[in-house]
Amino acid sequence: MPKHSLIALLTLVSVGTAHADANPIFDPAPFTKWVATSTDGLSRKAVVSVPFVNSSGANDSVNLWRADLVGNAQQRGFAQGELYAMEIWELLNVS
Repeated sequence: MPKHSLIALLTLVSVGTAHADANPIFDPAPFTKWVATSTDGLSRKAVVSVPFVNSSGANDSVNLWRADLVGNAQQRGFAQGELYAMEIWELLNVS
């Protein structure tokens, strides 16, 4: 079988595959609290805290930082350093 025919066949098979139980799309908005904005006003940082009940039946949560970095590479890099300065400082000063 020629190589291009095999690719076409695999493409048709993957396009025709239906998934009955697709995973729901997670909306982080209700769990997101914006906590800082860069000095240029383009980028921002948030805390995302998603509560759940763990396998022991106790209340628990997943906590993480979220960054929306906007601009060219230099602007994004500066904003990341500016928004995460305290976290970077704490990481470097672990005793």
